[in-house]
Amino acid sequence: VLKAAASASAQSALSHNVMQQNHHQLTTLSRCRSNTNSSGSSLQSATKQASMSVVKKLTFGIQSMFKELEQEEKTILLQSQQQQNSNQHLYSADIVTQADAQ
Repeated sequence: VLKAAASASAQSALSHNVMQQNHHQLTTLSRCRSNTNSSGSSLQSATKQASMSVVKKLTFGIQSMFKELEQEEKTILLQSQQQQNSNQHLYSADIVTQADAQ
């Protein structure tokens, strides 16, 4: 009977020890899961911010290129207009010179 009582007591202590270990492991896993979720959220947020930063930089770069192209286009159009005016002036002078020659 004493042997059976000692065995039951040892079994109970072992069972209690296993339950404590299981509880500790579950707590640790829960903390790990929480930390992983937190890290995942942080990583997702950082990735989103980095992506937005890249998009903003690319957008700014593209806008700057378009502004430069617009300015270049205006310069070319202005030069073209000046050349046309110059050609018109030369053509008019040429007509006047021919009329004077007659």
